[in-house]
Amino acid sequence: MRKPIHQFESEPLLGYKTRIGRYVSIVVLAMLSVWLLQGCGSSHEAPVSVKILAVNDFHGYLLPEKQLVMSLPDPDGGADVRVNVGGAAYLASLVRQTRAQSPNTLFVGVGDFVGGSPALSTWTTGEATIEAMNLIGLEVSAVGNHEFDRGKAELKRLQNGGCATGVPTSSAQEFSCARTGAFEGARFPYLAANVIDHDTGKSLFPATFVRRVGSVSIGFIGLTLRDTPQSTRGAQGLTFLDEVSTIREHAARLKQEGVEAVVVLLHEGGSTSTSSLRDQTCADLAGPIKSIVSSLPPTVDVVLSAHTHFDYLCEINGILLSQAGSYGRMATEINLSIRPGRGVTSKSGKTVPIINDLTATAPKGYSILSPDPQVSRLVEFYDQLTRPLRTRALGFINSNILRTDIDGAGQVVSSGTRIDVADHPIGRVFADALLAMPVPDGQTADVAFINPGGLRNYLPMLEGGKVDYETLFGVAPFGDALYRVEMTGESLIRLLEQQWEAPNCTGKRYKGICGRVLQPSNSLTYTWTFSPEGQGKASGTGKMIDLDSVRIHGKPLVLDAIYKVVTVEFLAVYGGDYFTAFTNQRISLQNIAATDMDALQAYLSRFTANSPLTPPPSRIRCVEKVTGKACEIPVL
Repeated sequence: MRKPIHQFESEPLLGYKTRIGRYVSIVVLAMLSVWLLQGCGSSHEAPVSVKILAVNDFHGYLLPEKQLVMSLPDPDGGADVRVNVGGAAYLASLVRQTRAQSPNTLFVGVGDFVGGSPALSTWTTGEATIEAMNLIGLEVSAVGNHEFDRGKAELKRLQNGGCATGVPTSSAQEFSCARTGAFEGARFPYLAANVIDHDTGKSLFPATFVRRVGSVSIGFIGLTLRDTPQSTRGAQGLTFLDEVSTIREHAARLKQEGVEAVVVLLHEGGSTSTSSLRDQTCADLAGPIKSIVSSLPPTVDVVLSAHTHFDYLCEINGILLSQAGSYGRMATEINLSIRPGRGVTSKSGKTVPIINDLTATAPKGYSILSPDPQVSRLVEFYDQLTRPLRTRALGFINSNILRTDIDGAGQVVSSGTRIDVADHPIGRVFADALLAMPVPDGQTADVAFINPGGLRNYLPMLEGGKVDYETLFGVAPFGDALYRVEMTGESLIRLLEQQWEAPNCTGKRYKGICGRVLQPSNSLTYTWTFSPEGQGKASGTGKMIDLDSVRIHGKPLVLDAIYKVVTVEFLAVYGGDYFTAFTNQRISLQNIAATDMDALQAYLSRFTANSPLTPPPSRIRCVEKVTGKACEIPVL
């Protein structure tokens, strides 16, 4: 048995020094041997293969939707093949099959699982979507901006469980806890590294999540865009920190704690000119994500992004970057080889379309998925529960009323590319409905606006031209309150100029044209001039509006006159999407005790089977400064 050190102290001085020196040498040699053996073991230990499946911006699209299609390239060089994609039960099948083939598969999310959702998800206050993700086995997700649509208390309920109380839509409250009489909350953790709760001074949810796979650890950092207060109305009582500094801080800490791989789940994105299925260079990448990833340290291995609904996949400064479109149409598959003690030694990725069985034939190399039975039963329950209300007839139209990113067959051909930079039929109908909404004092408005992000879908013509509640709700799922704002003509011009200034000129471009165009009612017409040097300038420096062209009810705009503007709470109260003229330059603000869906239902009810609604013409004209020709923006 080894003697304690204090026993050596009673022996002669020379013997003490000799014995202590010998003892220390043995201990040091033993520790060195262990360290060397560990080092040798780590360098020669086999790498661990880890697969990450990621989805973003699911937005409660639980059912397969006919308008969700993708054009897949034919590997033999033939014509592209269109396939139907999406649906929670098919996503579940993809995850199940991937896990069966690769046991080290982690299914993760990058925010916006709820919010801006079809009625099936919204009327259950997002519970149906959370329950579906629980069944699929979501490991972890960042918060997205739309997780905050109903405020932090409601988001905490989605995480922790409990029935909804006091939600804005009465029908939604009726369906909360409808399946079992209780709601357990998300089994996966939401991450919110850059979201500080004013009540506690700490992050609203954990900043990081570490997952052990075999002999290696993967650390996830989850956060949303710092401009969340400008993109949702429910961000009160919270501070949103800078993305880069937040990621740097937590990546360094994770590495210090021995994590071998760092994966960032960031609900922020950009735009590209091609699909990742055809190009893995993030061609023409623009938007906040480009500068964010370029500023990150090499300790970050992967950034899974979101928010802009594009799909892209590429490497920037050694960091693998991706985004998987939206609405569950596709997933990103990341493959990592991780060596214990050394980190990621190789990484690659691909985009996987979630092809559902509405598809007849898939091109070579792709598989049609069958629905997962368990998730199908869950979705079917909520489908049947809400269907009677969702299928109520509200009015009639004589053709599909489209968005400019949806083709003549009513099918999504791109997402985010053109919707922000043009006015389009569904935006015109929405704005006309707001303008026609009666107000308490009986005074009519002069103009109405809706922001392009408030338009979540096109309006399909059903059998006989019918418009039902579900399809109309798909256009406007937020339940935004309506407000009347009084502004001067000069302030209106300032508002219109903000459409193309720097904050609204990032992330989404079409043929070099950027901006976020407010959809106007038929009472407003104007011309704007496109010139690359005029776009994206600082506040007030890039004049785009032709003042002589501006007409309100056919009359020239008067700069010092007062005009009444009807719009949604997101714009009027919060100056959302950087339209700060609504908040900084208004004369008065009045809640008109109605919502956007109230206005749409009232407007559609005017149109019968014998006198259906016809898609209205454009109100905005864009001309190129140099040639004077019309801009190449699709106008339907």
